[in-house]
This record gives sequence, structure tokens and C-alpha cells, in this order.
Amino acid sequence: MTDFSLSGIGTAEVDFSQCSPGSDDSQLDLGNDDDNLSGFEYMRKYSKSSVVFRRQEIAKNFVEIFGSQIGSKENEDEVFAVFECLSQDKDTPVKTDIMEQSGRLAELCYTLSDQYPHYTSYIEEFVLKSIYTLLRDDASQVRKASRLTLIYLAEKGILTPERIRIDVVPILEDLLDQKNVDDLRAEAVALMVKFAVLCGKDVATDLFLDKFVKLCRDPVFSIRKTCALSFPDLLRTIGEAATESHLIPEFSSLCSDAIWGVRKVCADCFITFSFYVSDRTRREILTPLFINCLQDQSRWVKMAAFQNLGPFISTFADKAVSGVSLDAEGHLVIHEDILDSLRAASQSVFDSRFASNLFWSNPLPNNVDLDSELIKSNIDAAIDGDVSLSGENADDGNEKNDDAESGYSTPGVTESGRDSTTAATEGSPVPKRNMYSEYESPIQPASGFYNERVADSSCADDVEFDSLHDSSEVDAINSQTAVPPELLLQYVSMVDPKIALNLDPELAKQCAFALPGVAYTLGRENWECLRKTYHTLARDMQWKVRRSLAFSIHELALILGPELVMTDLLQVFDSFLTDLDEVKAGILKHFADFLKLLDPAIRESYLHKLNGFIKPDNVRNWRFRQDLAQQLILLCDLYTSEHVKKFIVPLAISLSSDRVAQVRLHSFKLIAQIITKFYREPTKDFSEHLRNLLLERFGSCNMFFGRLTYVQMCEVAMQQQGIDIPRFCEDYVPKLLALHQDHVVNIRIALSRTLKTVRESRPEFFSTFQGSPSVAQVVQVLSCDSDRDVRYFCDMGQEVVDHPDSSSPSPDHTADSPPCMEEPVVCPPDDGPSEEDDAGSQFQGVTLQLQNCALSEEHSQEGAASAGSADSGNGDSSSA
Repeated sequence: MTDFSLSGIGTAEVDFSQCSPGSDDSQLDLGNDDDNLSGFEYMRKYSKSSVVFRRQEIAKNFVEIFGSQIGSKENEDEVFAVFECLSQDKDTPVKTDIMEQSGRLAELCYTLSDQYPHYTSYIEEFVLKSIYTLLRDDASQVRKASRLTLIYLAEKGILTPERIRIDVVPILEDLLDQKNVDDLRAEAVALMVKFAVLCGKDVATDLFLDKFVKLCRDPVFSIRKTCALSFPDLLRTIGEAATESHLIPEFSSLCSDAIWGVRKVCADCFITFSFYVSDRTRREILTPLFINCLQDQSRWVKMAAFQNLGPFISTFADKAVSGVSLDAEGHLVIHEDILDSLRAASQSVFDSRFASNLFWSNPLPNNVDLDSELIKSNIDAAIDGDVSLSGENADDGNEKNDDAESGYSTPGVTESGRDSTTAATEGSPVPKRNMYSEYESPIQPASGFYNERVADSSCADDVEFDSLHDSSEVDAINSQTAVPPELLLQYVSMVDPKIALNLDPELAKQCAFALPGVAYTLGRENWECLRKTYHTLARDMQWKVRRSLAFSIHELALILGPELVMTDLLQVFDSFLTDLDEVKAGILKHFADFLKLLDPAIRESYLHKLNGFIKPDNVRNWRFRQDLAQQLILLCDLYTSEHVKKFIVPLAISLSSDRVAQVRLHSFKLIAQIITKFYREPTKDFSEHLRNLLLERFGSCNMFFGRLTYVQMCEVAMQQQGIDIPRFCEDYVPKLLALHQDHVVNIRIALSRTLKTVRESRPEFFSTFQGSPSVAQVVQVLSCDSDRDVRYFCDMGQEVVDHPDSSSPSPDHTADSPPCMEEPVVCPPDDGPSEEDDAGSQFQGVTLQLQNCALSEEHSQEGAASAGSADSGNGDSSSA
């Protein structure tokens, strides 16, 4: 039975500011016994009070009041009489509150109507009647509450389509009459479209479509704007045929409306329209309309159109052209046979582009005396005053390499082809500038890839479209048939600094964000249309633009295929690896997804670059290391065990000693994955190497943090699916169980918790282990531990009894509540503690949540010795 008791009635403080001006303070009854009144008695006493607060309390708790009187016909009638009075109240807050409760009240009556048939009359005579009346109220908040309640009743099925046809449609027609105020009519349009969606295609077409078409031609611009805002919801309901016959003509008319606000709303509707019309309508009608919006006189209309240009182009996508497909969630899917051909073709491309020096630098000119050329160039520069005789100015600002035309620069290569490091040996050293210094601009691009772009407005005005896009690109755009060329030309113009300066500085970012969808629509055969645009975006001075490309480069690689990845994406990928942390984060997030598409020979070259992620520019960005641990888990399947042993295992060990617990958790999963991989090898060399490394670094560590890490690591590994249980029990479990005698209470607590977790989730581990001491013996010892927190997990929820030798428990810990197991943030040791370390310096800034603080073995032994001497001298000992 539902409890409909009224809680809080009469207990709240009175707000005198809400009292009506003519109210009498004596009516507040400050000294009465309202706390003892039931909800129904409170309603009887204060339903006609002149104090607004009293009537609001009744309105807010009206469902509970009615629920307490279910089954009493006389009291029910009295309750709904009060409901009618409150819905006609003179104060807006009271009417708003009663409307907010009307939906729940009608739902309760509808639910109980089988048991109490007269409840149906309550819904029709009181609730719906009040809602229909308040739809015309002068207060906007009351009308809004009434509309929401009416929609709620339709969603719950209380308002049937037949009832909507009989009752609601006439009310909507009356509200839409031109004699009403504009706000009331605009609200009625939105309500009508909402009911059309709820009623379905047939009812919407029969009852509401013709009325909506007529309203699209209304002389009041706010009505036309509301109709434009309602286009997406309505066309999803009525389907393609009705959309093309009824809505497309009205949409075309509104796209050329005299009010720019209406045209801007239409610019945001093109994507939805494009999904629900035929390809012919999309190309012949929507495309010219969208071009007009892109060339609109209003800046806001053009901004909205450019923001939707990329997604609108994506609606032209065809699987036969793109070569890949989308799954149900909108993710790109490439089939295994395509992936195999992709990998096979990548090796030949690698041999031609990476096996020679052509990729990394320009070939040196033949028959050129380098020394004479260098001397001559320095003398000429010195005469012009660009280079000092001492050679200190090593960068004259006019250096260019032969790759400048393609947009890629090779660091340290001069115009003559001589390496700058060679030149530095003949003069003073070349000063190196840290491109990621915190004192420099955060949007400065990484060295070695980006060329400086025009930044000031005076230069930006001189940049023309032809300078960014050559004739071959324009010809490729005009020759393709996947997308209307006019749209594609407008899209590639979004990288023009002149357009961005005069329209929207975020235009390049929006272009980069939509580029994978546009590339998917064009397909790999039409990549020539976007090649120069992509490289222009990759060199953009705004890091947000490059960040967007970094997050989507793996999807673009799926679309383009192996040859285009090697020629156009790999250079960009390498440059992003040396970019700002914000850009590298995108590369790191999908690092394994991108490498999976490369040939194994090329993939191996990136193992040396993994160390660059371990120390980002901002060392406090721990999520960077967390993402690295997650990607390393995926990379284990892409490399051989030898590569994993050489490159990934050291990173896993380093991440396991991280200061942040979340990073360590993912590193434990990484180690579990490595253990599983090594166990699959025919030889035991890899698994034995890893076992010895983990036991030496963590299991036998003389610092408590290392041993605690070992316990947590084993807990995660034992929950790894597919791990070789017998071999793991042989290699790691003996050392794990041996820690039950550890003198640090934190380790015993962690071990006790691990044993409980594994017993519940993977009991086969302990049934397989046959060593000594057995698991049962360890659990028995831990259950008699002197620390109650250790005993808590061993007792598995049973009442914890204090050990006779244990000290008095902390008042914060009770027998029925688990201890606080929050781990301290501790810097991991390098080679163990030195003799000069003391407790204060070793654990400075560390807060332990448990009462017994664990120190190193050496200091624990010293503390025990001092405690023993104190016992012999004073008969009382104290621990720090």
C-alpha cells in the first residue's frame, strides 16, 4: 500500500514576504498545533486562507492529500472541490503549483479507475477542465505548466487520440486565432506539433499538417520562426512523401524570409531535412537553398550555415563510394578482408617512401662543394647584415627548405641542403628554444612540421582562395559526383583566413571537426579534393584545430586506406606526437587504433616513441598516463612478446609506481594482460623474466608501498579472464600469501581484502593452489590479527570481536562498518631507503587513514626496540 502521508505540513517557517497585503497576522496561527494536523485537516483549515504560503503548501502536497482519502467518496469530493478553487486562485504561484501536481493526480486516478470507476469523472470534470482553462492564462509560467501537464497526460495514454481530436484540437484552433496575442499563438504552434508527434503519422497528417502549412505563411514573424523551429520534429513523424509535398515548399519560402532570425533557424534545419527527402530533392532543391544561406547578407545566417555545412555534406554519403560502412551507433566499420589488403599494400608503400632518405630530408645537390657553398652563403648574409661575423645569429628568418611548398619543414636543414648541426660546429653553438615553454604562447605549433602562418589582419586580407587551393584541387572538386561541387568548394574555403577573420574565428575548427564525415562521403578516390585542406588545417596556428584532427585521424585512416595513410597521414601523425599536450591527447586516445592499420615493420618504429607519453609537458595531468596505460593494453596484442618485454614492460613497471591510484589501477590491468600474453608463449623465458622483475621490484621491496602494490596487482591479475591459473598460482601466489606476516598493517588489510574478493569472484585460484601455507591457514591467521580492520574482511561480515592482545579500537571504527581504505598518495622509491632517511622526510605530506602508520622495516625495528626499553623502564609504552 502506497504511503500517502503528508510530511512537512505545518513545520516550515512562514515567509511574511509572500503574505497578501490585506492579510491579518493573527491568521498565521503561530502558536497553534499545526504539527499535529494531517494533510486533509490542514487543507480544510487553510484552503481559503489569505496567506499565499498556506495555499501553496496545499497545492504542492495535493497528491498526498488525495491519496490519504482514497475510498472515502465524501472526502474525495471535498478534495476536488478545493482543487477547483486552487486552479482558479488569484495568485500565480498557487496556480502554477497546482498545475504541476495535476499530472500526477490524474495518473493516480487513472491507475485506480478500475477499482473506483468514478475517478474517471474526476479527471474529465476537474483536472482536464482546469488545464484547458489555464492554457489561456495571462501568466506565462501557468501556461507553461499547463502545456507540460497536458503533454504528460498524452504520453501516459490518459489522453487518447480520440480525446485529442474531440477536446484538444478545438482548443488549439481557438488559441491559434489571430485575435489572440502573438505569444499565445506561438505557444499553441509548439503544442500542436508536440501532439502531432505523440499521435503518430496518420493523426498528424489528418489533423495538424494542413494547419501547420497555413501557419508557415502567417504575417507574424514569431509564428513563422516557431514553425521553422518545429520542422525537425514534424518531418520525422509524417515521413518522406508528406515532407516533399507539403513541407519542402514552405521551407523554401522561409529560407528567403525577410527576417534574418527565421532564415537562421532554417539554416539549422537542413541536416534533418536532408535525412528525410530523396537524393534528387536533396541535390536539386536543398543544395541551392543552402548555397543561398552561405551567401546570405546576415552574418549570423552565414555562421549558422557554415557550422552545418560539413554535416550537411555528410548526408550525401553512399557506402559504395566511401568503401566503408557505419554501424548502428554511427561508428566506422572496416571489414577484415579490406584490412588484410590494407596491410599488404602498406609494405610496398613503406619501402618506396621510408627506406630512402627522400622522406626525411631533401637529397644533397650533386657536384657541389659544401664548404665553399657554406662560406659563400655566410659571407653574402654577413654583407646584408643578417648574420653576425661571430655566427651567433644562426636563424636569419629567411631560411626555406624545398618542402615548403608541400607545407612540411625538416628541422635543421638549410636552403643549401646542409644540416645546421654541421654549420654549428664551424661557428658558435646554435641556441635551441623550447617550443613548449610555459612562458610562450600555448597555441604555438610544434617545431619540425608547422610553417608560420599569417596572423595579423592586414596580411590575412591578402590571402585569396587560389593561394590555398590550386587548380588541380578545384578540377578534382568539379569532376567528382559524390557531392555537389558548389557545396564542396564552400567547404574547402572555410580554411581561408580572410573568411574566418570576417565571419567566425572558429571556422577552421568547425571545418576540422566535420572533415572525417566529408571524407567518408567523398570516398578515398576523391581524397584529392580534401588533401590540401587537410594539410592546411594540420598546420593551423590554433591548437584546437589540430586537436580535432588528432582525435579523428584513426577514423580518417580507415576511410583512406594504406597508400593514402602513408603519403598523407603518417607525417601529420608524427608531427602531432611532438605537439602540445592538448593535441597529443587526441593521438594517445586512439594510438592503438591507428597503429593497427599499419604494417608491422612500420609499427615497430613507434615503440621508441612511447616514452614520450610518460612525461607530458604538464606532469600534473595524470589522465595522460591513464590513457597511456589503457592504450598499452591494446598494444600488447599488436606486438610480439619480445617487443612487449623490451618496450612495454618497463613502462608498465613505471606506471605501477605512479602517485595516482587510478593510473596504478590501469597499470595493474596492463601487467595482467602481459602475464596472460607471456603465459601463451611456448617457452618460459618471458614469464620468468616478468615474474623475477615483479617479485624483485614489488613483492620483496623493502618499502611498504612496493609490497602493497604487489598485493593489489595480484588482486587485479587474478580477476583477469583467460589467465593460466596453475602457473599464476605457482609463480605469484606463494609470495602473496607470505605477506600475511608483514609487520605493516596496511599490507595485511590489503591482503585480507584481496583474499575475500578472490574467494567470491574466482574461487578456482585457491582450490588450485597446493603450496604452504595454504589459503585456509592464512585466512585463519588473519582472522586472529591484532588489528580489527584486518579481521573485518576475514570474518566476511560477521561480528568483529576484539582480540585479547589488541589495543582499544578507534572510536571511528565499528564492528558493522568497513574501515576506510583510501590509499595514501606516496612517491615510489627508486632504490630503497637510505640510512639517512627518517620518518618525517620519507613520508612528508602523507596522510594515512588507518590508526597504525606503516613505516619501513628498519624504522619499525628501531621503534620496537625503543618500545621494549620503555616497557622495562616505565612499564608503559607509547607509539608515534
